Parts: sequence; structure tokens; C-alpha cells
Amino acid sequence: MIPNNLTFDQMVSSMEACEQTSGMNMIQHGMMVKQKFDQIIYCIENNKEFPDGWRIPDFTKTLIPYLLDSKTISQYQIFHDCGKAFCLEIDENGRRHFPNHAQVSYDTWLTVCGDKTVAELIKRDMDIHLLKADQVEEFASNIYASTLLLTGIAEVHANAEMFGGFDSDSFKIKMKQITKRGKQIVKYL
Repeated sequence: MIPNNLTFDQMVSSMEACEQTSGMNMIQHGMMVKQKFDQIIYCIENNKEFPDGWRIPDFTKTLIPYLLDSKTISQYQIFHDCGKAFCLEIDENGRRHFPNHAQVSYDTWLTVCGDKTVAELIKRDMDIHLLKADQVEEFASNIYASTLLLTGIAEVHANAEMFGGFDSDSFKIKMKQITKRGKQIVKYL
């Protein structure tokens, strides 16, 4: 439940107090996603090699002209999990779950900041990871598609350690899925 009269500082404090994974809170996770995103852009724009282990799809460069402005993207990436502290559930085995976290984060951002574009990106943050083939055309037709797709690629790279590293099956599966959907999406851009 989102507290009444939640302030920006209280939202940030709740993110700092809520772990994404052991030793990493929600703000740190958001900052890491932004850092990976910025690194991808830097490497592409400066024709630099990506760090060892990174798997950046060939189509990524084609997304850059369609990205939203950098301030909007940064706010979205850093605060995309701003509501997780308000939907945290711990099961009988001690595992953490965040049911409906994208909607709760959307509601939290709107309550605190009111920026509808950032809120919409937050709400749709998981779309790229869950996208089905019959949803690709609709997804690709909205103005958020490139920003969500490139952020999804950055997020998978930011979460690589959580998955067991760049050579883990989990990382490879997530990158295979996002690359497959990404190739389909860029055909509509």
C-alpha cells in the first residue's frame, strides 16, 4: 500500500531500504541499469568495443534515433522500481516477491512526481521481457518502444550477476528472448 502524502524523499528512502537482491537496493539497481544503458550508448556512438561478456544485439544502433529525451530516460531507469517496497511479500521460504510491482511503481511515481511519460515507461518496464509474438506490432507502434527495448537490454546486463554471470543459462535465455523480440520490433521502426 502506497502511503498517503508520500514525498519524493520518502520514496527514495523506501527504495534504499528495499533490496533488489542481497547487497543491492532498488536505487542502486536503477542506477546500474542507467549506467549500463549509458555505456551501451557511449560504445555505439564512439565506435568502442563492449566490455567482455556483453551480448549487445546488432540492431541496437538502429534504436538510438527513436529514444526519448535523456532526462525522461534517466528518471525512468533510476526509479522504475519505486513501488517495490510497497508491494513486497516474503513467502514461507523467505523468498521475496513483488506482485504487480510495475503497476504499484506507476502509481507511486504518479502520486509523488506526476510525470505521466515517466510513469508510463515505468508501467511498461516489464513488457519487453514478457512480450509475445502477437504483441510485437502493437508494442513497436508506441513512442516508448525503443526506450523500453534498449533499457531492457541494459537491465539484463545489469542483472547478469544476479543471474549467475554472462555465461549463465539464465542470462543467455533472457538475452535470447529480448534479441528475438528486438529483431521483430525494429522491422516496424
